[in-house]
Amino acid sequence: MRQNPTLQNQIHSYERAKKIAHSGTREERTEIAGQLETPPEILYFLAQDPETSVRLNVAQNSVTPIQADEILSKDPDTTVREKVAEKLFKETSDLSFLNDPRKKEAANHIIENFAHDPSSKIRRLLARAVKMLSELSHKLALLLAQDPDADVSVPLLKYSPVLKSQDLKNMVRHSKNAPHITPAIAQRHEIEEIVCDEIVHQEDELAVSMLLSNIGAKLSQDAYDVITDKVQTHPDWQEPLAARGGLPETTIKRLALVISGTLLKTLVSRNHIAPSAMNDVLGVIKERVLSGEIENEIFDALQLTPQDPLSPYERAKYDYLEGSLTEEFIESALLKGEQAYVTGAIAIMARAPYEAVQKAITMQHAKALMSFIWRGGLSARLGLEVQKRMAKMTGQKVLYPRNGTEFPLTEREMLWQLELFTDLAG
Repeated sequence: MRQNPTLQNQIHSYERAKKIAHSGTREERTEIAGQLETPPEILYFLAQDPETSVRLNVAQNSVTPIQADEILSKDPDTTVREKVAEKLFKETSDLSFLNDPRKKEAANHIIENFAHDPSSKIRRLLARAVKMLSELSHKLALLLAQDPDADVSVPLLKYSPVLKSQDLKNMVRHSKNAPHITPAIAQRHEIEEIVCDEIVHQEDELAVSMLLSNIGAKLSQDAYDVITDKVQTHPDWQEPLAARGGLPETTIKRLALVISGTLLKTLVSRNHIAPSAMNDVLGVIKERVLSGEIENEIFDALQLTPQDPLSPYERAKYDYLEGSLTEEFIESALLKGEQAYVTGAIAIMARAPYEAVQKAITMQHAKALMSFIWRGGLSARLGLEVQKRMAKMTGQKVLYPRNGTEFPLTEREMLWQLELFTDLAG
């Protein structure tokens, strides 16, 4: 029987590569280690080559199997390990190998090796890549978050869903010699009361300002009381506190006693104040006018001008802080055609720029829209309705939920979309 010439060539090439890998010169081994045509099992063998130049080419080769990369992640040469990290964890990588059951064990070993690597470059590449992954082990998330290099720890402190509230509280409490820790935690997507209380207790000027600007920070009445007590000696807290919205009435009344006249209007316009409470606030302001502390015109403006109507985004923010921004509420607004409000609501829930969500709608980008919906803790079913009703998508443009209710993208794919569109929004 006549053999296929293509098959013959492949066998010949394989045998030649195998021979070079076992007994070729250093130059020959280095050359085939960098070729895309070299079979995976040959690259695996070359990953253990005694020559650094050979292992370096294997590390940089995009077709190198993950099992060989696992070997190289423990390589004695720092440059070899760095090349593996650059290849696997570059910013444009979707980390799809983490979701492949056949590669998961090797991938986890690589992550663990790199989390302990003495090279800060490797740990930084790893931290940026895994910062938002929920499948990262708690042990490794904590290790990276406590790394002495701020460029390693900050991504985990800001984004990792694996870190627990008690972890964060402890890190804030012991952050005296690491000033980057508390401001990073103050920017997280959601911050529980016990963490907020600890941040406020530390009186970190920048961190408390960030906390007040972060609608995902759940501030207790005690935290508001402490901040209000000290707001005169921390002037940078006044503007974000006045603009926060959803403040307790007791906090509003106390703020009216101390904040500058220019911020009083912000305080009143960003908070829905009951008539009885508004009378108390105006009474406090009137006393400040009589004492000459602030201008009478400010009192007249607040007394005679009704509260400015909130923008759709600010209205969504207020509803969120009041606890009424549920999926049912958003769906009702969607059915009423309140597109700006729904856009703002999705942005608020996902902690994303309004412009980023708006861009995804304008571009009819189904993957990005589903990603914002997922990040906001909303359902894939609502994501489908947003695609159809707001982005006016039809046919093959529509991205349908898997099995009717599940998000059709992997977690890493959605995280990548979020980063991409947030960057596009500037």
